[in-house]
Amino acid sequence: MSSMELIKKLRDSTGSGIVDCKKALSENNNDIESAIKWLREKGILKAQKKQDRETNEGVVSFYNNSSNTDFTVCKIKCETDFVAKNNDFLDFAESLSKAIHENKNLNNEGSNEDLSDLIVNERSLNDYLTELISKIGENIQIVSYKKYSSKKSIFITYLHNKYNSSCSKIASVVEISS
Repeated sequence: MSSMELIKKLRDSTGSGIVDCKKALSENNNDIESAIKWLREKGILKAQKKQDRETNEGVVSFYNNSSNTDFTVCKIKCETDFVAKNNDFLDFAESLSKAIHENKNLNNEGSNEDLSDLIVNERSLNDYLTELISKIGENIQIVSYKKYSSKKSIFITYLHNKYNSSCSKIASVVEISS
């Protein structure tokens, strides 16, 4: 393969930037597997450096809110509103909310400390989050989640100025029972 084909292949499999892919390949004698490992280690370091940065923006993400009796809400923060509207960030928020909703071993509410063993899109939450922070370049924190379920009432959810069908900066939940 030519060096451009290798760079494209590495970029497609990791989501890393072209410059990082080129450097990873040159550092690892054009070995794709070694370059992936090198990028992963570099991503962990990048993510660790960003951990102390303030997160003042973010989203509230619903999963399964159309059922009215059974859904999950998750609050995820990032540094800027630009990232809060980024498709990679929004996809992460949706995938995380779905994984929390479907995991029956989790408490009904909690924070990131309760999610250490969670699998999201067939990988550990920690790996997924590290890769996302490395790719986006901002600190991302999972603040809290809550699962709602009732056989005697319904829940009405509202997303104000939606970023997509399940995420927004402001959200409301109303429980109605009779």
